[in-house]
Amino acid sequence: MGRRHALVAAFEGLNRREVAEFLGLFHPDVITVDPSRQNPVGRAAALGVHWLLLVACPDVRYLVDDVLEVGSSTVAQVTAVGTNTGPLWDYPASGAQAILPLCLVALWQHSLIVHWHMYWDLPSTLRQIAPAQALVRGVPVARRIPLDGISTPEGSRPRDDQPLDVSLTVIDGLDPCSP
Repeated sequence: MGRRHALVAAFEGLNRREVAEFLGLFHPDVITVDPSRQNPVGRAAALGVHWLLLVACPDVRYLVDDVLEVGSSTVAQVTAVGTNTGPLWDYPASGAQAILPLCLVALWQHSLIVHWHMYWDLPSTLRQIAPAQALVRGVPVARRIPLDGISTPEGSRPRDDQPLDVSLTVIDGLDPCSP
């Protein structure tokens, strides 16, 4: 199975809520580029953005729009579509539909991803699901918010065998509509 087919199948698995199928793409020691979480290691870390979207939009569906392959790297354009019926950090559910473009960059070793980075446009997301709240925030304050209920699947491990820090850094007060 080629990488393009593997990515499409993995996101179809997420659409069926079969997380193990998605995690099967990743090397057990995959590095997820996410500076807010100190670039965690392990399969569970690769699900960071998916868990956020699944809580905020329980009906989230992924569409793989395009996959470019160059050597051992792939870049995929994926669209996540869902209805905001749950919180996104401390933004309450709005009932609004969100269409979120995602860009995934992966470095492969044989048939497994060893380095993973997902880019998404947070200001665009906030403008869709919480436009009024996104504009009425005070002075930016960084704080960590734990994501309760996320466990590490068997076979994955955090960096240096330390407990997985399942939290996010949030900065309030940013105007997502400013250039």
